Amino acid sequence: MCAAALAVAGCATLGSPGQSEGPSPDAVVAAWEGTLQHVPLPALIVTSSMPAQIGTWSVAEGGHNKLSLLSGRVVSGPDVARTPPPAAMTVTLPRTGGRRVGVITAEQAVAAIAASGSPDSSCDGDCTPVTLESPRLVLAPMKTTAGPVRLPAWTFQVRGSKVRISQVALAPAATVIPPELAGGRPAVAGSDWSARLIGRTAVAVTFVGGPEGDGPCGHRYTATVTESDRVVAVSVDEADHAEGSGVACSAIGARRTVTAELAGPLGRRLLVDGRTGQVVTVTN
Repeated sequence: MCAAALAVAGCATLGSPGQSEGPSPDAVVAAWEGTLQHVPLPALIVTSSMPAQIGTWSVAEGGHNKLSLLSGRVVSGPDVARTPPPAAMTVTLPRTGGRRVGVITAEQAVAAIAASGSPDSSCDGDCTPVTLESPRLVLAPMKTTAGPVRLPAWTFQVRGSKVRISQVALAPAATVIPPELAGGRPAVAGSDWSARLIGRTAVAVTFVGGPEGDGPCGHRYTATVTESDRVVAVSVDEADHAEGSGVACSAIGARRTVTAELAGPLGRRLLVDGRTGQVVTVTN
């Protein structure tokens, strides 16, 4: 399934490397440790942006349906209420096997799509609500804190359009709500960070930073780690570098990677940004 995120605006990104505002890494780990005390590991948190759009709007639709969806102006077609509640499902997590998860109803999924809308989506109050109908429960590939997983998702046809809208269908008890931290509750989607495991005890974190180099426009980064039984927090810091007087440097970000050495294997622990507490998707 090829799905494009409905919106990026409003999804927080992880802290810029070197930023000092917000909670300390120790506070981040302590908050997440408390949240995960009674949660089966690995914690299952969806990091794919939701809801998602499947297909392309026609020229005739002129962006109207898109703005209505972005603003949360959606209603259910009659067949949504008639759709029976689904049974629990078993999903397969990388490296850990099967897990039984509850699934929300089609009506609850439409409500979640509506709740995800933003009043600041240029709708100006005159967008006609779109009708979501023809619900189908599918297993869709998604990014999660446990790695790539096929999870239950409801898809709906937008009435009068070829576009379908997808919404993750995990019941609240099957996932985790991030803890409150200084600066607010960290987002779970929209991050420009990712990570991959290297060997048994190293994690390579990729992010958007300054270009590599030793000159006045170059940026060097280091990673530090704070660990607990359930959480690993990686903090990326920028090493000091001298900016040359009168040198014009590009403001275009570059994909950068730093490697963090852990005291032991990541295993089933949750990987988060030590500056903001936002979860980091492990891609392997």
